[in-house]
Amino acid sequence: MKRVKEFFINRPILFGFTLIMLYLVLAIISYPISCLFPAKEPYLLYGEAFAKFIIFAVFFLILWRFGWSHSFIES
Repeated sequence: MKRVKEFFINRPILFGFTLIMLYLVLAIISYPISCLFPAKEPYLLYGEAFAKFIIFAVFFLILWRFGWSHSFIES
């Protein structure tokens, strides 16, 4: 994990591009979750919110594994 962290610290543009691609992949993968809910307006919002929560959790997990979330949590 240390090598990956150093790789992305030295290449911030590549890290940003990787995060954008990860977001797109997670959005595509989590889209079917919104289809599990009935097609009424409030349930569509629940499905979309749940999919966004999954994406947020994955990004926070990445930040936590790199040790970059400590300053965010402590402030």
